[in-house]
Amino acid sequence: MSQEPQPQQQVIGSGGASSAQMSELRRRPSPWKIFLAFFRLGATAFGGPAMVAHVRSMVVQQNQWLDDETFRGGLALCQAIPGATAMQICAYVGLRLHGVRGAAASFLGFGLPGYLLMLALSILYARFNALSAVVATFGGLRALIVALVAQAAFTFGKLVLQGKIPTVDQLKHLIRGA
Repeated sequence: MSQEPQPQQQVIGSGGASSAQMSELRRRPSPWKIFLAFFRLGATAFGGPAMVAHVRSMVVQQNQWLDDETFRGGLALCQAIPGATAMQICAYVGLRLHGVRGAAASFLGFGLPGYLLMLALSILYARFNALSAVVATFGGLRALIVALVAQAAFTFGKLVLQGKIPTVDQLKHLIRGA
């Protein structure tokens, strides 16, 4: 009685890694686990492209669901098409892991906490917008958001540049945000 060879599980984007390399990498998560992971990330999200570095950290470094090359390729695609890059990279990761179900799980998981928070804050703001404490709080939040985005841009910039010195024109382009 001979045993049939077992099919090897391959990490998405691993480029045909050996079974020894694959055993070091974690298994592909279920759509529910994808939803929960992105829900937790979405609950701590502070907005925009600044979240891409955090998505990368969770997906590539912590959980090893995708390799860095696959993530960067997906990021390039997400930046080339119109829309919110952070939401798109979440959907891309889910798509690579579990097809359309995975994309829906990651997209909804990442977006739902922000939607619920904005809904609650909108209701509260409509009710209490004239209070001076509310006005002062929103003023302070602006400074916090600028600092968080700057920190994420610096972190992601270091990763992308990796020792390359940008030209003056590249810096001007970066400052203009275009």
